[in-house]
Amino acid sequence: SDVFHCDEDTCIPKYWSCDGYKDCSTGNDEEACFRQVKSGDRIALRAECDPFEYLSHYYEYANTHGCPGWTMYEYDWIECKTEAWNIFAFNRSVGEDIRWGDWVVLQGNNEPSKNTYLSCKSDYYGKDQCKLSNECVSFTDPLGQAWSHPTCKNSIFKIIQRDREIGCAFREDFTYTTKECFGKPIDVNNEVYLLHSTTSHPYYLSADQGLSQAFVGLRDCPGPQLNQLDVDACGCERWFLF
Repeated sequence: SDVFHCDEDTCIPKYWSCDGYKDCSTGNDEEACFRQVKSGDRIALRAECDPFEYLSHYYEYANTHGCPGWTMYEYDWIECKTEAWNIFAFNRSVGEDIRWGDWVVLQGNNEPSKNTYLSCKSDYYGKDQCKLSNECVSFTDPLGQAWSHPTCKNSIFKIIQRDREIGCAFREDFTYTTKECFGKPIDVNNEVYLLHSTTSHPYYLSADQGLSQAFVGLRDCPGPQLNQLDVDACGCERWFLF
């Protein structure tokens, strides 16, 4: 069914449910939703092409690391500090839902990485390796106006997520998508893609650089459109978000 049934015997479009807004008068369209990511949250990203490896700032260059393992338990956030990141979204206050299509930055969660951000520089082939950078940390506000500087844009990604039910996907112009997807909250315990901001060509954060599984860089898979074939073919560009 393409509709959601409210408690008061009215119906709303199904894609309105779990969008962060109470469209039913009782609000029951927002009751059975997955936990959603907030700006400022601590997160971890597991590489789906190797489900025991996580995006890590264990070294200066971004890599994947085998801590904690298949899933993230409460004590893992302490034991695996270099696999934890703080995520911030532009135009979102701390504690506000991060939504489909938001521009985000990933900040190292532990000392001395607290004032560094994941940064990637893409060449024509999108092969440059990502690393931690403090190029923009002199600014008090991590999401202030100075982030419009080209150097800072290396640290900015667009976050997208395939919806659990309706299958959010890109159109030909990869900067927008269907109304059913754009602006929906990003779920925890679901897969995301991170589209790099500095190029007109769609390069994604990737755990597959063709050199070593440990390195993290950029890759043009899945491309401007996101469909089921991409989900199968671009596993190293899918990240399971905890």
